[in-house]
Amino acid sequence: MTDVVSGSFESLVARPDTHVVVDFTAGSRTLLVLFGGIAGGVSMPVFEFFRLTSELPVNKAFLRDPRRGWYQLGIPGLGDSATAVLDHLQAIIARAGAGRVVMAGASAGGFAAILFGALCAADEVIAFSPQTFVDRENRARAGDTRWQEQIDRLHECLDPQSATLDLLDVLTPESGKTRYQIHVSTDDAFDELHAHRIAHCRGVDITEHERGGHRLVKTLRDRGVLRPMLLSALRQ
Repeated sequence: MTDVVSGSFESLVARPDTHVVVDFTAGSRTLLVLFGGIAGGVSMPVFEFFRLTSELPVNKAFLRDPRRGWYQLGIPGLGDSATAVLDHLQAIIARAGAGRVVMAGASAGGFAAILFGALCAADEVIAFSPQTFVDRENRARAGDTRWQEQIDRLHECLDPQSATLDLLDVLTPESGKTRYQIHVSTDDAFDELHAHRIAHCRGVDITEHERGGHRLVKTLRDRGVLRPMLLSALRQ
């Protein structure tokens, strides 16, 4: 079990020592789940991301991966594997009584949103600049050396029986109800590569933006695009 820490949702998501935060006070059947990236956030303050949806009464959950392992090393208090994270997510969805589930994240958080969105059969996933693989073979083939220290530690510590390092292992051309909105900037070649390798999978829709780089989500916020995007996903 995770430690129980009291406080408002906004204050708790701002604390780096809180790894799972939920807010069911809206009494809604819509649940928004946000996954933090390598630095624990989403290229903007987490509370600000959730504030963009404040006009809609939705239940909320935020997960942070302090082990910086693309959620494959678990979360302290939940367990040491992606399976433990999945079990907790499914419990959150059940407790929320969710009829619609939207998962979101950027970079490593985007990887998690796609992965757990597929495994939980979420209704919609919104991923910004996500990785779609973190295995050694695909990274070497792509020449992707980003986050090498974290990647090396991931491979040293992971449980190969429960880990997913390539999202093509959970995404298929045929099955699944989930809609995946993948947003990337054309000025980041690696993000483009990661996105387009899953373009053939069922439900995947890739949107390219002219500028923004890897921190695209912040640029979309500044352009006024992020809020209507989130509200549209939550309202459907």
